[in-house]
Amino acid sequence: MIASHYEQTVFIEVKTRSNTKTGFPEDGMTPKKVSHLVEAAQEYLDSHPELPEDWKIEVVAIVGRPSEYQIELFDDISYEI
Repeated sequence: MIASHYEQTVFIEVKTRSNTKTGFPEDGMTPKKVSHLVEAAQEYLDSHPELPEDWKIEVVAIVGRPSEYQIELFDDISYEI
């Protein structure tokens, strides 16, 4: 998902798990996954010069089933540009 917030382009990765037996959804944000997201974000921004150059990646982690969701936002994902 891609959004704009205060003159910043935000790339949002949504990770879900029905439970935490195998770990939390955010655990799926491996260095390799983050690297792929950074590459995709840079390609997207290169093809959309009208968007703000300032950007970041956020992760929305969802655990549970309908009516029992727990949602957490990680809005400071570390990556090297």
